[in-house]
This record gives sequence, structure tokens and C-alpha cells, in this order.
Amino acid sequence: MRMGAATLPLAVLAVLATACGGGTTAPATGATPKPTPGTPRNVVRGEVVKIADNVVTVTDSAGTDAHFDLTPTTVVSQEQDAQATDATVGTCAFGIGERVDTDLVSAQRMIITDHGPKGPDDCRRGSGGGIHHLGVAGGLITAIAGDTYTVSSNAGPQRFKVMSQTKVTRLVKAAVSNLNTGECVTARGQRNGSGDIIASNVVITPSAVGSCFVNGGRGSLGSGSTGGGG
Repeated sequence: MRMGAATLPLAVLAVLATACGGGTTAPATGATPKPTPGTPRNVVRGEVVKIADNVVTVTDSAGTDAHFDLTPTTVVSQEQDAQATDATVGTCAFGIGERVDTDLVSAQRMIITDHGPKGPDDCRRGSGGGIHHLGVAGGLITAIAGDTYTVSSNAGPQRFKVMSQTKVTRLVKAAVSNLNTGECVTARGQRNGSGDIIASNVVITPSAVGSCFVNGGRGSLGSGSTGGGG
């Protein structure tokens, strides 16, 4: 089933933030592994409602509050609008959408990443598999032919095609001070003894008018956001 850009899950950003921004390699093939039943996932996402010291409280789409802790090593990224032409050979980029061939994704979202904690080589992990049932082709761009981008993913060369309706965003490194109430965020990290996440990566996404969750909103990767990198 084809999904509109406004319905793509915010969790994609978290996965992309991890893949490009300092964490676990995205799986080369298949869907993202599901957590063991009864085990909380190491991700928090929602609208920021409170920031006290280094503890951030967010409210999710069900109206439930959750918390994550910021540390001096937390990597913060912020999403900005961009254009496909901003990506050139050597740029790290992900195309997310419907897989129409074994090596080709018809991208509903294109995410350009500008950083990785270990430098540009981080992007070479890439992805040639899927995230949350979406096709993903990502890594360093090695060639551009019209509207088709070839990337060096961890599954070998992959391509994604952009269209007029493809939503293009850029993830840029941001300061913790950029995090404010009313914004949509995804935080990923290990949980402490209290069950709160110690955030290793945080992605900030501008919210839709009224809520992160209005019609899938920007916080649902509609502006999208992801992510994620995972």
C-alpha cells in the first residue's frame, strides 16, 4: 500500500539518526526487528511539554507522558526543509518509500544528513533494506542521473528516485538549547533503572499547527520529520 508523506512514522528518523549519527548499523535486509514482548523500546517520541534541568518530558499521541535525560554526549539533530538539488555526489542521503525493484526505491521522503560523530565515512553503513515496512535506499551518493540517485549502501549499490511530490528534508547538527517546549522530538538511548531513556540521539522536528500528531503532522515525518538516524 502506498503511504502518503504525512503518514510516514516518526520512528524512521530515530533509526536514521542512529544509522548516520552515531549508533547501530541499520539492517541490510528485511524489516526492523521487533522488540521482545513486554520489553520497552529504547525510544521516546512525542511533543515536548516540559524541560527541567536535563530531564525532558514528552507527551505521545495517546496522551501519555514519558521522559528522557540529556547528557553532555547526547547528539542533537534538527530537521530543516531542503531540496533534492542540495544533494550532490559524496552527500549522505536516504530515499524512503515504495520499493519498486530490488535496487530501486520510489522515494516519498528524501533525507539529507550533514554529519556523523565519526565524520562523513559514517554514512557508508547506509541501508538497503526496510524500516517500518518502507523501502530504504541510503548511503553516500555515488552518482546522479536526472531524478535517480545511486548510493553505496551496506547491501551494495542502491538507487532511489525522487518525484515532484517527494518531500526533502535535511538533518543538521543542533545545540541542546534548540530543544524547546511545543516541538516534536524522537529520543533514542538506553534506559536507566527508573525506566527513563538516557538519550544518545535526539531529533527535533517542527510541529504541525496545534500538535505533533495533527493528520500525521510534521512530527510523524510528514514534514516529516524520519528517522531515524537510526
